[in-house]
Amino acid sequence: MAACVVVVLAALTCGAYATDRPVIGVLAQGTYGHFAKYGHMYIAASYVKFVEAAGGRAVPVFNNLSAEQAGEVFEQLNGVLLPGGGANLSDSGYALNSRVLINKSIEAFKKGDHFPVWATCRGMEELVAMFGSSDLLSFFDSSNISLPLKFTKLAADSKLLGSCPDEIAQWLRVEPLTMNFHRLGISPESFESTVSLANVFDVLATSTDRDGKEFVSLIEARDYPIFSSIFHPEKSMFEWNSKYDINHSLHAVKAAQYFADFFVNEARASTHSFPANTDAAAAALHLFYDYEPVYTGKNGSMFEQCYFF
Repeated sequence: MAACVVVVLAALTCGAYATDRPVIGVLAQGTYGHFAKYGHMYIAASYVKFVEAAGGRAVPVFNNLSAEQAGEVFEQLNGVLLPGGGANLSDSGYALNSRVLINKSIEAFKKGDHFPVWATCRGMEELVAMFGSSDLLSFFDSSNISLPLKFTKLAADSKLLGSCPDEIAQWLRVEPLTMNFHRLGISPESFESTVSLANVFDVLATSTDRDGKEFVSLIEARDYPIFSSIFHPEKSMFEWNSKYDINHSLHAVKAAQYFADFFVNEARASTHSFPANTDAAAAALHLFYDYEPVYTGKNGSMFEQCYFF
């Protein structure tokens, strides 16, 4: 097993990647409110563009898969992105399929198989609920605000930030580049005092809400390719509703692009294979090219475009 892991790590460090055509799954969530008229599930197009901007291809992962179907999907993908949203953290399709794919990633990595996970906002909350408890989440005044990051002592030697260019790291420290759109979060104290969380994840950065309360912003698994931000890097690049405090500066976009590049580059180490000509009747997922996004921004949505299923 150790030899297999060494091979994967060597591929990541020397550029001998398993694929230069990574396919990333983006997990769908149930529709709500006025979105319900479009279908049962949705994925904001900004997450798809986030993947594509870094040289990956994206596919929807439906939230109604059985554990067996999710396992089949896992074998076809090179990684998965768990988006933000409001899905229930325990018994929704988002929660159940997130947990299957996260567990599959961990089990696979122990056997030398690389499958990265990126969890944004609700995705981080799902990780907290999965490895700790949803009771660890508390309320913060951190919705609709762009904030700087306060890096921890572990950031410099982390996989996620260890290769971050100095200028981008400095921008993230001193400028409000990260868009936060969450009310729930976890304090550094709660995170570090929960053994089941602290034994798996390193806290790389925190931010402070409007009331001066500190929350965990960025984490990575110590032994597995699982990475998570409570903030939304995709919004600086692709969401434009002016009533939201999204930083669209050059520095914000370059920082967001760094996170996208990092995640998709992790997926290049995966040896999983996505069939080029998948039978639509039999497959649980397809490339997003098969679907037309809806321009939801014109109706005041926080999302410029969404895919519905």
